[in-house]
Amino acid sequence: MNVLIAGGTGLVGSRLTEMLIKKGYTVHILTRKKLQNSISIKYFQWVIGKSIEEGAFENLSGIINLTGEGIADGRWTNSQKERIMNSRTQSADFLGTGLKDAKISVPVYISASGINYYANSKTKKYIEVDPAGNGFVQAVCVQWEKHAFDLQPVANRVVVLRTGLVLASQKSFLQKFTFSTKFMVGAVFGDGKQFISWIHIDDLCRYYIKSLEDTDITGAYNAGVCEDENQNSFLKTFKNVYNTNFIPFKIPKFVSKLIFGEMAILLNGGVAVSHQKMLETGFELNYPSLKTALEDLKNKT
Repeated sequence: MNVLIAGGTGLVGSRLTEMLIKKGYTVHILTRKKLQNSISIKYFQWVIGKSIEEGAFENLSGIINLTGEGIADGRWTNSQKERIMNSRTQSADFLGTGLKDAKISVPVYISASGINYYANSKTKKYIEVDPAGNGFVQAVCVQWEKHAFDLQPVANRVVVLRTGLVLASQKSFLQKFTFSTKFMVGAVFGDGKQFISWIHIDDLCRYYIKSLEDTDITGAYNAGVCEDENQNSFLKTFKNVYNTNFIPFKIPKFVSKLIFGEMAILLNGGVAVSHQKMLETGFELNYPSLKTALEDLKNKT
C-alpha cells in the first residue's frame, strides 16, 4: 500500500502523510532535496521537467498531487502568474510522462484544485456541473483540472478536489488571523458579505483517503463547506469560539487594490459551494459546522 504524494511537505501534505501512515500506508514523497527516509516515509528527489528519482512509482496504490505555487503569495505580476499556472500544469504533465516512460498505470490519480474554479457570487451556491468563471484564477483552475484529466491513459480513475479555505491550527490562514486578533483588529475586505467556503484540514485529508480507496469516486468534487458564512459571520463565530473581542477593520476595495493589485479579487470576492456530491459518496464530515471546526482547532493551538 504505497501512495506517492507530490507536495507532501506542505500544510495539507504533511497532515495527509500522518493520516495515511496511521492507516498502514507507506508514503512516497517527491521533494527537491533528498531527505532521510523512515520506515513509513520514502523521499524521492524530482526536478519538474527533468528527472524523478528511480523507485518513486513502484507498487503504487495511487498518486496525490498537491503541488502549486501559493495563489496569494505575492502580487500577480506576469512572471508570478506564469509560475502559479506552470507549477500546477507542468507537475501533472511530468508525472504523466514519468508513468508513460515507466509503462506503469496507477489505480487513481488525485489532484488538488480550488473552488475559485467558479465565478465570485454573493447569491449562488455552486455545484460541480456549474461552468467555470472568467478571470485569471478561474483559468488556473480550469487548466489545473484539464492537465489532471489528461492523465486518464495512465490512471484508472482521476479525481479532482475543488478545495475551499483550509482551516488548520498551524501554518495556515487561521493561525495568521488568530495572531492578528491579538492586536484587537480583524480585517474585513469590502462590505464583508463575500461568501467563505472552508474545510477542516482533517476532513479534507480524510476525503483524499476516501478518494484513494473508494473506486466509485471519479471526476470533480467540491471539498468545501458553506452554511452561508461570509466574512462578517466568520468573524462573529470566531469571536464566540475564541472568547475574544476585536474591532472589525474594514478595508475598502480601492485600498486592497492599491495594496495587492489584481490579487485583491480574491479578498473582495467570494464563492459558496455545495458539498452534497461529496456526501453522496457516503462520506461524513467530522466538522460539519464552522463552530465545531474552530472549537477543535482552538484546542490544538
